This record gives sequence, C-alpha cells and structure tokens, in this order.
Amino acid sequence: MTDYQGACALTPVRSRALFAVLAAVLLAFQFLSLLPGMPQFGAGGDALAVAPGNEHFERAWARTDKPVLDGVASRTWMWGLAANTGLVAEPYAGSPDGFRWVQYFDKSRMEITRPSGDPSSPWYVTNGLLVVELMTGRMQLGDALFASFAPAQENVAGDPDDGAGPTYATFGLLRDIPPHANGAPVVQRVDRAGNVTTDPSLTGHGVTAALRVTVPDLDHQVASPFLAFMRSQGAVYVDGAFVTDRLFLDDFYATGLPVTEAYWASVRIDGIARDVLIQCFERRCLTYAPGNEPAWQVEAGNVGQHYHVWRAANEPHGGASATPGSVATATPTATNTPAPGSTATFTPAATNTALPGSTATFTPAPTNTPTPTNTPINGPTNTPTNTPTNTATATATATATQPLGTTPDATQSACLGPIEAEFLALINEYRQQHGINTPLTVSVKLNRAAYNFAFDLGVRNYYPGHPLAHQTMSPYPSWLGGPGLKDRLQTQQYTGWTAAAENIAAGQSTAQLVFNAWKGSAGHNTNMLNANYTQIGIGYANVPGSSHTHYWATVFGNATDGAPTGCP
Repeated sequence: MTDYQGACALTPVRSRALFAVLAAVLLAFQFLSLLPGMPQFGAGGDALAVAPGNEHFERAWARTDKPVLDGVASRTWMWGLAANTGLVAEPYAGSPDGFRWVQYFDKSRMEITRPSGDPSSPWYVTNGLLVVELMTGRMQLGDALFASFAPAQENVAGDPDDGAGPTYATFGLLRDIPPHANGAPVVQRVDRAGNVTTDPSLTGHGVTAALRVTVPDLDHQVASPFLAFMRSQGAVYVDGAFVTDRLFLDDFYATGLPVTEAYWASVRIDGIARDVLIQCFERRCLTYAPGNEPAWQVEAGNVGQHYHVWRAANEPHGGASATPGSVATATPTATNTPAPGSTATFTPAATNTALPGSTATFTPAPTNTPTPTNTPINGPTNTPTNTPTNTATATATATATQPLGTTPDATQSACLGPIEAEFLALINEYRQQHGINTPLTVSVKLNRAAYNFAFDLGVRNYYPGHPLAHQTMSPYPSWLGGPGLKDRLQTQQYTGWTAAAENIAAGQSTAQLVFNAWKGSAGHNTNMLNANYTQIGIGYANVPGSSHTHYWATVFGNATDGAPTGCP
C-alpha cells in the first residue's frame, strides 16, 4: 500500500479512508482543533464545537447563522451552531488531484470543489445535492461519477429512534407524484412505507401549493410556509456587520429545487407524536410545525448530519462500483420572481464549472518518499515542494517501538524518546519565531494520550481513524477509553483544560518530515501556532508490518499537568 504522508488536526473530524472507486489509495493529513471564538468543549463538556474551516466557509455560515448565535435573530439554523467536523478532503473526480474540500454541519455540507473559481462568487461555496443522494442512494463522486447504495433509512424529521416517521428512502418513493393544483390546500399525509392519504382536517392549517416549479425531469409545488421562509428578510451578517436583507440570494439558493411535494407526517419529537409538514428539496428538507413558536415553525432538517452518517456507513472500500451518470448542476436561478400560485420557468445559471473551490488545498501525493502530501482529510493545505526544507537536522533514528498485538509500554507512553524530543525542539523554535515566547511544556498525560493513539493506529492498522478520522476503532482499548480525543483526555485524567487539539500523521520516519508536513497544512499549522495551548503530548509509534510503519500524534492543551518523571 502506498504511504500517505499526512497531518490531521482535530476538530472532531469524521472523515474516512479514500474511495476505492477512484482507484487511488492515498494517505491524508488530519487535524482537530477547538478554535478560539467559537463554542468549545471544556472539561466535563459533552460536545465538541468546531469553527468553519476557512474564510469562505466562515462567510457562508456567518450570513445566516451568526445572527442566531449572537441573539440578533430568532429563526432556524441554516448550518448549525458550529461545524460537526473539521475540513475534510473528500474524493471528487474533476477537482484538483481528485479531492475537494468539504465541512459537515448539522443542516448541510459546505463544499469547495474548484479552487480556481472566483472566491467572490456566491457559488464558490455550495452545499451539495445531499437530499437527492440520500433519497436515491446515488453517492456523487464526481461531476458524472456516482456509486450506488441503498437509499438512506434515517428519519427526515423527529426523533432518530422513531420507527414510524418517514425516511429519506420514503421520500424517494414520492419524487414522481404529480404536483398539486395552484393554490390547492396541502392535506396529504405520508407514512413510513410511502403510503399517501388525504386528511381534510389538515385544511385548518392554511397551507397551500404556492409556487409550481417546472424544469426538465422535475415538476413540483412549493408549500406556502416554505416559500414565505425562502423569501423572508431579516438580520444577516455581511462584511463584519449585521444588516437587514433577504436571507437567501434567491428563492432556491439554500435549498435547491423541490424534488417532492409537501406532505404531513406524524413524527415523534422528544417522544411525543406531532403533525409536521415536510418538503424535500435538492439540498435540504424543510419542516413546518404549527405548534412551534412562530419564529421556529419553519426549520431546516439535519440533512448534513444524516448524510454524514449515511456516507460513513456506505463509503466504498473496494467493493462498490462507481458508474458514470448525468452531470449534476448547481442550483438553477429563477429568471423572474413569480407570484404565489404561478408557474416559474427556471434557467440553470450555474453549472459545476461554477461550483466552489478552495484557496487552501492539499495535493495528494501517493509516493513512498518523505514528501509531505497535501491530502488532509481535515485540513487545508498548501502545495509542498518535492524536497522538504531542512531547517533542522533530523538526528533521531526511527526504531521499532513494540511488537504488534501488545499494549503500549507505560514508560514509552509517558516519556519522550529521541525522535519525539526532537519534534518538541522543532515546534518550540517555530513558535518562538512567530512571537510565542513561552515554550510548550511536556505533559505526561498528554504524552500518554498521544502515544497510545498513535500506537493503536499502527497496531490495529486503521489510520486515520475508524469509522471517522481521529476516532478510535471499536472495541475501544481501556487505555484509550472511547472513540474521541475527549475520551482519551478523560482516560488520562487530564483536567482543568478549556481548549485542546490533536494532529495525527502517518508515513513520516523523522521528526523533521512530520514537522514539515504539519507546517505545510493550514489546519495543522494553526494548531502548532495557537498561543492558547501551553502544553503538548507527543507520540511516535514505529510499527513494522503495518500499512504505514510510522504513526504520529500530537495533543495540545492548556492545563497544568506535570512533566514525565523517571524517564531514561
């Protein structure tokens, strides 16, 4: 297997191995960080909040959701409180080097497909036809490349364990049902099996078919509450200030075109069955709950969260077949603004050539040389040179740590070996060059957290994590405690911290090589130069016979844990 020389920064990243259908086996940089200025999980916290991964994603998120976060507006999140992953480099044929930058949120996924595009274009960042993929089971891996799986069985709305509510697979059965007449009341119910019935009692909600959208292969009405929301105005965040404007650039900028009619369904919300109106569009599903307070009656469903789970479960590992398909296009733009009840004719204004690109891109380099590849599964990258710059001389020799199948040695886990000590010197010198004059101190507990994870990645051979990057593979060893960084910190009883981060990498045989790799990746570099972190744990594991032999993890924190003692 070809080594990927990678770095990963921890911002609960949920990426996976690269797609076999693209006929490439590449290693990836990964990073996870709890970033200042966004909600962070602290000691005892339950969630890991992640900031948008670059300035373009930040701008897209801030327009609609910063006013909600800051209490300036009361309405549904369009992305979520924060991201659910760091930046993820997902395989996509047609993007540079076969990858594109994405980041997952509860409500959707942001994408940068073509870095060479115009960053000022509203289509530089898009949010993917995720609903179409979930409904059809056709995972898009390129403009005209798809892999086929079963449609998603996740509930579109309500409690995840509600066994009666409709799923994305349910709505996939409804795509070809003809549209309602203009202005007709929306009184149709759907059950989980896709059975549609008429319930005249729903007339009292006053929902009507408000806008018919007709384009090739698509003909559906938009329900009146959703059209009103799409055209609503309110506080948005633009160029550093809150202003009043339309929430969206046009009716279908955020949602895409309707792919079904709107249907009522009985779904459980916090264990209580309620009638909710659901309509699915190309990019999002919207819900209307008349019993909610007015500002929250229309909400965006958790499509990003659902898609991420579905993709992780179905991501091909060599057995799936990708087949050419029709070229997907970005959301068409209406040629006019028709009145409710009229028929709108749409002209596609943006094709995949206008899809987003990224200013920070990794260039996957499937080679066995110690060149840092720019294929982060979670972090932006620059374009590295073919020969690492030796600002320091690597003198430590990489030697095998422990035989496969053993647990981490307590001394080796707690103490820095020569190669790890060399990395400590490199990073502290680097931070000092950037004005951070207080060096990182070594924490014995962070050392254990870092080394144990690096060791497990090699011994059980699942870099960069399973089922998601930075996640421990089940069953969880007692010395890791659980799937995530938080579990590893808790297992080592590292307490009193308010910010933490993790970089991981595989394939680099020296401290200089992994330092160069992380330095060349924006996400990892941010972690290394974050002045909020005062302590570090460094773990290097040499595991002969594994896929990549060399495994690295660094864990950053800001508590006051002591240094290792009794080390050789």
